[in-house]
Amino acid sequence: MGALRFDGFTLDRSGPLLSLRRGGKDVALRPQALKVLAYLAGRPGRAVSNNELIENCWEEGKRKLTYVNSVAQCIKEIRDALGKTKKPIIRTLPRQGYVFVAPVSEAAATLPDPPNALAPAAPEEKLAAQPLVSIWPWRTPAFLRDRLPLAAGLTVAIAAAVWLVWSWAARPTELTMMAVPSLVVLPFTNSGSAWGGSGGQEALAQEIATQLLRVPRGFKIIVKSPPAYKDKRPDPKTIGRELGVRYVVLGAMRRDGDAVRVDVQFIETDTDRQLWAEPFEYAPGEAGAQNRMAMRIARLVTERITAVESKRSLPAHPKAEHYAIMGRALWAGERDAKITLEAMALFKKGLDLDPNSVPALQGYARAKISAVLAGWVPEDQGPLWLNDAEQAINRVVAQRRTSYGAYRLRGSLLRARGEWEPAVKALQHALVLNSDYAEARAELGRVKIELGLAEEALDDIRKAIALSPTDSASLAGWRLWAGEAAVHIGDYVAAVDWLEGARQANQADFSPLPWLAVAYAGIGQEDKARAEMSTYLAKAPGFTLAAWNRDNPRSHHPVVAEQRARIAEMLRRLGVPEGDTRTSAARVEDQ
Repeated sequence: MGALRFDGFTLDRSGPLLSLRRGGKDVALRPQALKVLAYLAGRPGRAVSNNELIENCWEEGKRKLTYVNSVAQCIKEIRDALGKTKKPIIRTLPRQGYVFVAPVSEAAATLPDPPNALAPAAPEEKLAAQPLVSIWPWRTPAFLRDRLPLAAGLTVAIAAAVWLVWSWAARPTELTMMAVPSLVVLPFTNSGSAWGGSGGQEALAQEIATQLLRVPRGFKIIVKSPPAYKDKRPDPKTIGRELGVRYVVLGAMRRDGDAVRVDVQFIETDTDRQLWAEPFEYAPGEAGAQNRMAMRIARLVTERITAVESKRSLPAHPKAEHYAIMGRALWAGERDAKITLEAMALFKKGLDLDPNSVPALQGYARAKISAVLAGWVPEDQGPLWLNDAEQAINRVVAQRRTSYGAYRLRGSLLRARGEWEPAVKALQHALVLNSDYAEARAELGRVKIELGLAEEALDDIRKAIALSPTDSASLAGWRLWAGEAAVHIGDYVAAVDWLEGARQANQADFSPLPWLAVAYAGIGQEDKARAEMSTYLAKAPGFTLAAWNRDNPRSHHPVVAEQRARIAEMLRRLGVPEGDTRTSAARVEDQ
């Protein structure tokens, strides 16, 4: 197969691997999303259902594990990769699937990409290029014939001036990033049998709006209350204009067997553009099911706001909150030392504009603590970075004593310092302020490993994942922590599952590999264990038993000491070198 071209993009299908380019540059998109894009682009104008995509784009052995959310995630990644386009490329059809609406042409894969996405000439432009002919049905008088060129010239000039003024006034205004994004959640339409009792659609909308205010975001939002529409509800553009909001969340509810199906849409009011849509289901009789669904919807809406707003141009006079949104968006995907430092620089820009900006303070503290915990900071600089983070956290608490985000960060800070019991208290306080705070719940589980409570840790991490099952940026770390907990209690089968999941969630992070090697050794797969360890030692040549013991101390708890002695012996057996066991000060004195 050759290449497909659409809207300035070239999708190359000729080789063993699909690739997407624009302007001669590769567009980053993971293989699964490329498969979905190629399938849709190869069938332009035709509705393609979720089931059809799953049957044709996923390997047979993985189809049973593939749900609608996986398809929706691929569509989200494709739209993010394609960026802002004048017209939609993929349109969501409620209850039908997706349709590729952009014009598609086939070309040889070796042809260069067009330098710009120029649309074909409009009919008006083609007409203007044709010579003018007389539309008078009679002969032109001589006195007019002499003046006709001048009159025609004046007419064309006036028409051109009018067109320029009209086109300037009617041009679409480019939306700039909002410091505080605004939205409204409208009552969902209800088929009548979908909900037991009247008013269910209003209750669901209110619950989603409440969860939007509770979801940890790292920036402020405004959630406005919807008016009571007596007649037909206006279109999103009108709603946006009347309420002064940029986004609207709306949807429909209906009974589907024993479950309630909820189809949600997230729309940009200025352009009436659908930014995201996804179906949800829950069992009405299941305790907490509605709350969990509302929380999940709120998290996904927050992710879309972060992604969309961060791609807009900054206004002429940006605020600290603009840079906080940009920093959070940068940190929303796979994280490494480089991305963490770039995010930290954005938060610092925000603090330069407003030293008391809560979003910028929280982002700055979180980036500093994460860098220390990940080992990306020189050992002698770690305490200084943590002191900077502590000052930022204290400034947040001084302004907002009920900031659950600040207490979660304080728990992370105390964990980085090895103060386990105070860390537990800080994280528990964050959960008192917000019981649905998945990040604090997962962090609490990680701290419990250090207190010899690895089984409780697993329970906390499972709860965190249930609260936020779509948080791809955090899931990798949470699965790693769960894998560490499983290794500590010797449940190596569960550890392999957790750690393989961590690796798949963030392939740029190699920290799961030594734990995975131990887990494979624990289930008797020695060759695979040594292969994983060999891969890790090649990527981290400074990894030694001494370094592992420093990062995983034993002296604070007898149960932990016994568990880590067993793990260290397994690492030794897998070929990890001993390293320098002396203190940092002693090593420095020898230099």
